[in-house]
Amino acid sequence: MTALVLWRVNGTFPTYFVFLAGGALLPAIFLYRAIGALTNWPAFAVTTLYVILTSVIWEVTLAIPRGWWGYQPSG
Repeated sequence: MTALVLWRVNGTFPTYFVFLAGGALLPAIFLYRAIGALTNWPAFAVTTLYVILTSVIWEVTLAIPRGWWGYQPSG
């Protein structure tokens, strides 16, 4: 669905986005029944929350104020 919205907004098909999303979602969908019972879901949720929270804090406190995401002509 996101790919269709991006396609409509930008006018070009987001091939790389679809490749990355398909490479992440398709194996997970097909393997869920085999490994779903073996997954420690509470630990997975806490770890995911920690990674997302760390990323958001890093963006707000370091990357955005220091302009690290801007265009760097020296690169």
